[in-house]
Amino acid sequence: MHQRGDLQDNPWGICRTWVMNVKQGPDKQLMVRLAGLILVGLVMAVIFSSGYEDRARKRGEPTGQDDGFRIVELPAAPDEGIANVYDARSSIAAAIAPSQAGTGESRPLWAGGQGGSDVPEPLPQGAKAAETCSCGDLHRLWLEEPRMVGEHVQDLQEGLTVSGHYAGPADGVFGPGTDRAVRAFQTSAGLPDNGIVDMAVWMALGRICEPIVAASLKPSGDIIEASPDPGYGPGQAVWRAVLIDTSNLTVTLLENGKPVNQYRVGVGKPSTPTPLGYFKVTDKAAWAGGFGTRWMGLDVPWGKYGIHGTNKPWTVGQRKSGGCVRMLNRDVERLYSIVEVGTPVIITAGHFGALGSTRPRIEPGAKGSYVYAIQLRLAKLGYKHAGVDGVYGPATERAIMQLQRDKGLPVTGIVDMQTYQALGMSVMD
Repeated sequence: MHQRGDLQDNPWGICRTWVMNVKQGPDKQLMVRLAGLILVGLVMAVIFSSGYEDRARKRGEPTGQDDGFRIVELPAAPDEGIANVYDARSSIAAAIAPSQAGTGESRPLWAGGQGGSDVPEPLPQGAKAAETCSCGDLHRLWLEEPRMVGEHVQDLQEGLTVSGHYAGPADGVFGPGTDRAVRAFQTSAGLPDNGIVDMAVWMALGRICEPIVAASLKPSGDIIEASPDPGYGPGQAVWRAVLIDTSNLTVTLLENGKPVNQYRVGVGKPSTPTPLGYFKVTDKAAWAGGFGTRWMGLDVPWGKYGIHGTNKPWTVGQRKSGGCVRMLNRDVERLYSIVEVGTPVIITAGHFGALGSTRPRIEPGAKGSYVYAIQLRLAKLGYKHAGVDGVYGPATERAIMQLQRDKGLPVTGIVDMQTYQALGMSVMD
């Protein structure tokens, strides 16, 4: 049995003894016993939490850190529109500076890695953040522990390699070698050699790399040669269209059905593919930033996509975008000056129609080019209740199931090869 003096010096002993005594009481004290157990749990939680925070402070690591990424804070998202580009940039740069992280009204951001939120490029006018591709992301990067990692660091390393300042692997890890390359580039570009990759560094790197990339781009084997004869006389009306082929990474300007200009482009990653199908230009804008110097938006029903320039010209000719079509700034400026709002844009995946030769299995919940094409085909076959928005929702599922019943197929609501054939969408069709 504890002495009274011992219990006074040991609050935990007091709490434990009280609970044990309560357990031995009559049944009518059940609620009191439960309250005591809850109190013990709360006390233990506070003790363990305080101990963790103390250990973290002693090690000098920021609390809340996880998975090798650094948590910083951003101010509330700026208003949409081109007029906010420079104000938004300055506020973002200030917010993620190491000495100022976590100040003001904020929201969490993963700096570096691949899995978290991104530092946003100011959005195209009228676009919603959730619908816009990530092509405009220009992350602020620097050397720190734990190391910043991810595709944004890899993009930086590839650009520094093109500019001649980096000879290491593009491994996506911002280490000492990348830091030295950044400082060397900053010195050569007349920028402060502080090792911080900010908007000024990205912009300068893009300007220096663009002519190098332009000189190195080679046409694919089946690139279309521009026609010397435009096919129309002076004063004659000209019908224009833009043809984008994601299989050979080209964009071709057509006038009255004949190719007159062609450029190399970058398209979406496999995880964020460029939309396929028939669209039109809905809006145009000229600015500076991650989207390059020009933007031409497309009427893709399931998201905000467009044709735009880039300050990462070394990604042109690759499949690295968030779904948009990237062009060198000098090329997109030429196309921008010719293409008007309302111009048709056809995006294909080769010579087997807009969808190419691939027919993936499509299930409810999917969205994108194949769903959009399926819905168009359902409407043509008379299943108009499906809707045409590129999203495989309940209405589309009901239409597919009705089609499967009508054709004597297993009624699954899943678009497989038999269902593609019933829709008249097999490759040879």
